[in-house]
Amino acid sequence: MKRVLFSILVCLFAVVSLCAQNEISYRIEKSFDRMFYNSNNPVIDVTVYNKDNYEKHADTILCKVLSDDGKHIYSFRQRYSVSPSDSAQLSFSFPLKSGFYKVCIEREDTVMMSANIGYEPEKLHSFADSTFSFDDTWSGILSELRATPVGAEVIKVKKLKTKFRNIYSLKLKSIGGGVVEGFIAVPKKKGTYKTVITCIDKDENLVHPSGDIRPEIIDVVVSPRKGWLHKEYYYRTLCLDVVRAVDYVCEREDVDLKNIFLQGKGRGGAFVVAACALDNRVAAAAVYAPGLSNESATNELKPYDIKNLSGRVECPVVMGVGLEDDICLPRQNFEIYNLINSPKQYYIFVEGHTPPDIWGDIALNFFSKYER
Repeated sequence: MKRVLFSILVCLFAVVSLCAQNEISYRIEKSFDRMFYNSNNPVIDVTVYNKDNYEKHADTILCKVLSDDGKHIYSFRQRYSVSPSDSAQLSFSFPLKSGFYKVCIEREDTVMMSANIGYEPEKLHSFADSTFSFDDTWSGILSELRATPVGAEVIKVKKLKTKFRNIYSLKLKSIGGGVVEGFIAVPKKKGTYKTVITCIDKDENLVHPSGDIRPEIIDVVVSPRKGWLHKEYYYRTLCLDVVRAVDYVCEREDVDLKNIFLQGKGRGGAFVVAACALDNRVAAAAVYAPGLSNESATNELKPYDIKNLSGRVECPVVMGVGLEDDICLPRQNFEIYNLINSPKQYYIFVEGHTPPDIWGDIALNFFSKYER
């Protein structure tokens, strides 16, 4: 009977403890401002809320700081006490090197909340491999592309009823006998227009632009061919597929050749960076999460590594980064960005790999700034 009573008491205590804990919540403040600059140590403020109207709550929480690849940097413990229906704030401050980190708030080995932060990203060390000759590597490849006729197949999408622009499907011949597929939206009114070429990401669907907006712009959307990731090609061919899109628009009489812009996100953004390094006809570029770089690339593949090409970009570039991006890590994005020597600008968002809605306007405003 005593054992049964003891078991009941233990269970009741566990239930009461669980209920008490459910009354406690944690929040890392500055959820939309997690970047730190000016050589100041980052400060992480954690607010503990006690939603219980009757009981005071006291406990200890653990703040862990990890590198973006999961290596332990710091651990801090702080005890707090919160009155009923009140809150308490704890602060954790620590020195960091330039880079990106994950802060985890834990209680009894359970992660209550986590957030990614960044510190002085423009000072993040990055270097390009200079053991290969750019001209020796790329001159023959680019000559081969130039010798390949664009052979554009342009077919109007007749089923669409649009207000400002006609929509056409595209097929362009590229290096190695490949075909680049895409769409083009052309203003119905005759004239010469600035042109925006969008290279889609690996997992994006190829969708035609709208014909009911942007009557002052020619929009081209292309998808580099799939199935060309063999070792001997790496990303070389896919970068050239974006250059091929530039070749195509330069053949059109309705394109303002001084105002050709490129944009893309993820893998598409990386190919845009490479295309800008390979082609000086681009007026400006906008890339979101372009951090596609193979740090373990073998010697024969290093000339095609996006990071090793970024230093040759001559046009202005705006880059967007998502702090919570676990596909193209913020560090990888800045390893590319910091090697670009042309005019550049960046925006850091809390979002992950998908850019926020405002990114499209940021890109267009950046292009307008650099119209010739």
